[in-house]
Amino acid sequence: MNQKLVKDYPVIDQIWIETASQQERIDLILLPDITIHHYQLHDVYVGIITSTQYDCILNQQLMGGLL
Repeated sequence: MNQKLVKDYPVIDQIWIETASQQERIDLILLPDITIHHYQLHDVYVGIITSTQYDCILNQQLMGGLL
C-alpha cells in the first residue's frame, strides 16, 4: 500500500525488496481496522511503500510465497 494512503503509523519491521527498476523499502505495520470493498477487516498486516511509482506491489516476499 502506498504511504500516501495511510496516516501516521508505528512501524513493526522493515524489509527491502527488488522491483523491476530498484530496491524498495517496505515498512510493515498493523492496521487494527480497515474497510476494503465494503468488508470490515481487523488486525491486518500491511506493507507500506514510499515510492511514488506504485500504489501496490505484489511480491513473493510480501505474500509469503503465495505468488
